[in-house]
Amino acid sequence: MKKRVSSTITAFVLFTLSLGLAPQASLAETIKGMIQKGGANCKMKVVEQFDVPMSDVSVSLGETLQNSINEGETTLKDIQRGGLSFNWEATKDGKKFSGYCDTDGKGKVTEFKQ
Repeated sequence: MKKRVSSTITAFVLFTLSLGLAPQASLAETIKGMIQKGGANCKMKVVEQFDVPMSDVSVSLGETLQNSINEGETTLKDIQRGGLSFNWEATKDGKKFSGYCDTDGKGKVTEFKQ
């Protein structure tokens, strides 16, 4: 009886996985989610500081950090512990402004520089 129940559970798990119905980490618990959250918060900070529409602001992850994530050298735990750094650029009245935002492990802006 135990063997039959065990094989039934195994079959169910495999079936669930094949349908993509397995529980997934919430977006905030992924590297992609942390990048999206921190980037959005950085963008909002630029919008507030310069009184520009969101469409006039671009935000990107720092190149060195992006490479480190791509190569697997920076993990989700590293990001949760140390946060992320973003470069931003904004245009207002034909003038370009740029700087960076640092965020903590929860995506909150901790430093904003022009």
